[in-house]
Amino acid sequence: MSWQNSGSDNLYGNGVNSFIGGQFFAEMLGIAMKEQVSILNLWSVIEGNSIVNNIGFLDPSTSNRKPLFYHFKLLADNFSGFFANSVSSNALVKTFGCKNQNEVCVLIMIQDLANGFNFTLALNTTPLSGSSVLKINVDAGIQSLPFSKFIPAQATILLRFDLNGNPFEKISYSLNEQAVNNLPPGYFSYAISTGVNTGQTSVSDVVGPFSIKKVFPVPSMDGKITVQIGRGNVGKEDKLAVEVFN
Repeated sequence: MSWQNSGSDNLYGNGVNSFIGGQFFAEMLGIAMKEQVSILNLWSVIEGNSIVNNIGFLDPSTSNRKPLFYHFKLLADNFSGFFANSVSSNALVKTFGCKNQNEVCVLIMIQDLANGFNFTLALNTTPLSGSSVLKINVDAGIQSLPFSKFIPAQATILLRFDLNGNPFEKISYSLNEQAVNNLPPGYFSYAISTGVNTGQTSVSDVVGPFSIKKVFPVPSMDGKITVQIGRGNVGKEDKLAVEVFN
């Protein structure tokens, strides 16, 4: 750690311009939430006319969004409610989560420069067994089947689960796929516990004159689902038909 950026800092370095620099700030936000810090903010949006002084989350010469921007945005867009402490079996894997009245979000950051990992994640503190190299426990108080996936080296993923422990969205951002190509994180939606594929759960899928906002199970009514619809220009007197395929 130094008092200023390296004069050669870039995506592969360890300063404000680097991928791990974005992960570092996300980790600091996680620690701040855990310790109930009231305010933690970035120094600058855009600043500097040299590599050393380039200390914002936007590049002043290109206006490109740095990994710092996308890590900040991942948390700003998805974290709310109560902090959920997480434990990782690998010191180079940083993770933490949150739980609110609708969902659980878990951020996982691989800071290993060369190795990706098959991981297993549980939304409770019960010790995990099995062959996965990486094991993660999130203290969300949900007794559900563990979730298993692969995450590559130098990558960050954010997982969203419903309150039954079913994953419904994964947001991925890695050095070697998105960051080097100046791309935003990628979004992937999972089928929910009812077996119904919700399509994009975070962005409305436009279907004709109206849109499907969200599809989710009703915990108190076994086998029932709720479909939230954006009516668009459809009037209240008009009938809407929605077909659901299992």
